[in-house]
Amino acid sequence: MKILIPKSTAVLAVGSLALGALWLNGCVSKGYDKSQAASWSLQIASEEVQIERRTLESALAALNELVTKPPEDLIAAFSRFSTTVDQLVAAARRNETAARRVDQSSAAYLLNWDKELGTMSFDAIRERSQARKVEVVNHFDLVKRRYAEAQSTMQPLIAYLQDIRKALSTDLTLAGLEAMKGAVENANANGGKVQTALANLSAELSTSGAKMSSVAVQNGQ
Repeated sequence: MKILIPKSTAVLAVGSLALGALWLNGCVSKGYDKSQAASWSLQIASEEVQIERRTLESALAALNELVTKPPEDLIAAFSRFSTTVDQLVAAARRNETAARRVDQSSAAYLLNWDKELGTMSFDAIRERSQARKVEVVNHFDLVKRRYAEAQSTMQPLIAYLQDIRKALSTDLTLAGLEAMKGAVENANANGGKVQTALANLSAELSTSGAKMSSVAVQNGQ
């Protein structure tokens, strides 16, 4: 079995550099710069969620290969499974960091929007801008809620896989593998639900990032 290697590394690197460049400017002076920083944070988060989903897929595949089709070398197969669990833990931690960056960049963007509203002279323009801000706030709240929901389902699953690893590390025999088949079935069922949630979250983050971008390409232009 091949461990899946994410193809999003280059995208993440470019996005992280761009986001870092905006933040390293100190207090970003332009409102659209803050909007762009929020956009990049959302798109980077989308990629991190995809990486986490693929890593979970790899962990479940390695576990199923070990338990349902035991190879001659149980130690090597167990080692592959153990490695993917460690990779999943690392991916989840990066995802938590990405979520915090989304919170920070969106808060900075909305704070700047409030300041700009306070300087507007015409009520009609201020009211329209305020209405748009409410839409954006509601959308950010929805994204954050879905992010929190996905993270809350991932952590118990990681703990479950870690428990399976502990059990197998103690009893890495054909009988030990047989005893874990029920637990593996549960891991597959819950893992499928989490993968679906992560796929939906990634798509939501990507769409949100594109909507926030000041440099988004429109209509195929």
